[in-house]
Amino acid sequence: GYGTVLLSGMVRLSNLEKLSSPLDLVESVKRHQDCICAAIEARSGVVYQCVGGSVLAYWHPQLDAPNHAQLAFDAACDILQSLPDLMAIQQPLTYDLDIVLGTGEMLADVFRPIQQFQIVGTAIAIADRISRTTGASSSCIRMSQYTVDLLRNPDRLEETGNLSRDNLDDLRIFSYPTKKDV
Repeated sequence: GYGTVLLSGMVRLSNLEKLSSPLDLVESVKRHQDCICAAIEARSGVVYQCVGGSVLAYWHPQLDAPNHAQLAFDAACDILQSLPDLMAIQQPLTYDLDIVLGTGEMLADVFRPIQQFQIVGTAIAIADRISRTTGASSSCIRMSQYTVDLLRNPDRLEETGNLSRDNLDDLRIFSYPTKKDV
């Protein structure tokens, strides 16, 4: 069925040299992941994978949570709103967040014989393709037209370009900036 995928990554890390040890970086990344995962799970999302400063999550349509795109967008907004508090704890490390939402068909597949679970389909392909394009100059949420079409009151969105890919329609891409960008 149709669902929404969220990809989040730490970008533009700075002040790494001011950390007292490599363990400080590991602790900072762990706090970052914990904050993001809590926001995703609070909005009925499923955290699929955490690698370093990157998180992959998804929302699949369910009877009790039919608007997967709205839930994913709300979780992304919650993450951006928590960033200043997280930065205060993380000092001297600073970074921006690039959050990408892709909506489309998705399938959770189990590959045998090793029973590896994987998300496949248009939703992950769109999110992956958006994440490979140049992001904004500071933390933001970038999303496809498919995601925007499912949002209630999608204000403060800025169209940032088009995305084309084999077997995908040309998609308009939108950005939702942090308040300091507005």
